[in-house]
Amino acid sequence: MLVASKCKKDSVEDLPPETQTGANTFGCLVDGKVFIPKGDPFGGPVKKAQYQFLNGKQEFGISGSLKQDDVSGSLILIGGDSITLSVNTFDLTKPNTNGRYFGAYTTISLINPDDNYFTNEINRGQLVVKKFDMVNQIVSGTFWFDAKNANGKIVQVREGRFDMPFVR
Repeated sequence: MLVASKCKKDSVEDLPPETQTGANTFGCLVDGKVFIPKGDPFGGPVKKAQYQFLNGKQEFGISGSLKQDDVSGSLILIGGDSITLSVNTFDLTKPNTNGRYFGAYTTISLINPDDNYFTNEINRGQLVVKKFDMVNQIVSGTFWFDAKNANGKIVQVREGRFDMPFVR
């Protein structure tokens, strides 16, 4: 007798809920697969948010890393420098450009070279900051982006959400 089995598909319901309480959550879909930070492959922070004045510039960044096995993982980063963060919608475009935000996805491996994907003027996205509380140091919102690597491959990051305490 054959038993029919149903494969569970990754979906938005598998992501953390959208909250604005400093719940320390981060998640999204990467090419349709759930990405929830867990077990940084190199021992660094699994989730991080910062809004700091560094190197003469106001910088913002949120990131999450996911350990896939003992030698590889992946990282999502959204950031910008020379910016003023507020409750607003920001375009994710070119990295390392003063006053602009960007999105990045990196596959990390101890065996193979890292594969870096970045937003640019064509492959873009959006960061929506829904809560920015300087007193309690909480930043919450949503994001999505398309990012391209040096070989022209594009990764789609969708349904991103975060609710994190940040470092000042």
